[in-house]
Amino acid sequence: MEPSLLAFSNNLRQLYESGAVINPWLAGMDDTSRFDPGLFEQLDQEAQEYSQIHWTEKESIQNFNTYPVPANFPQTALYETFVSTAVFIAHEKTGDLIVDEKIAFEAINKVEHYLK
Repeated sequence: MEPSLLAFSNNLRQLYESGAVINPWLAGMDDTSRFDPGLFEQLDQEAQEYSQIHWTEKESIQNFNTYPVPANFPQTALYETFVSTAVFIAHEKTGDLIVDEKIAFEAINKVEHYLK
């Protein structure tokens, strides 16, 4: 297997094993019935803080070379990952798509663990 394809395959395996889910459509971003509005805000704040600390110019160049990256891209990607992971966890645990605070923080922890 080609080295870059092998690395990609390993990354996908690690993502799967972490329990993090990257699927903005799963979260139904225009459907606020799954989340209390305060949880949306909390997840967004966590994404903003994490991306400000961990997304550096070096990260941007390493991942996107010289392509321009919108300033809010890291925060948005992380936020959507937190939210979709939370909805996935809620479904797995309860059979429902409603996310409570405990599930939201479990999602944050799973995503942060994967990123480390």
